[in-house]
Order: sequence, then structure tokens, then C-alpha cells
Amino acid sequence: MKEPTKKGYSFLGWNDRPDGTGNYYDRTQKEWESDKTLYAIWQEITISGSKDDFTYEKGIT
Repeated sequence: MKEPTKKGYSFLGWNDRPDGTGNYYDRTQKEWESDKTLYAIWQEITISGSKDDFTYEKGIT
């Protein structure tokens, strides 16, 4: 499975709950007996300040 991309965010993985509090999956399983809904979990990348003095922060969305 190709890792998804979203500008300004880092992909953290697939989760079975939209808020990321469930089980994480690094790929789909062929042996699953039923369909599963998985949600992409993202971490926002925030950069502020000037080019000489900046702050880099990550926050989960």
C-alpha cells in the first residue's frame, strides 16, 4: 500500500478510529474475514519565525 501524502502534514499510519485512539495498522491484511474502515492519521507540521530563527512544531490532528 502506498503511503498517502497531505501538504503540511506527516502521515502517522492507519487506525480503526478516526481520532487515532484505536488499533494502528501498517498495511491491510488479506486474511481479514470482513471489511474494515481505516482512517489516515496525520500530524500537522508547523514552522514559524524567520529563516534565521524559527520554531518547528508537530501536533496530532
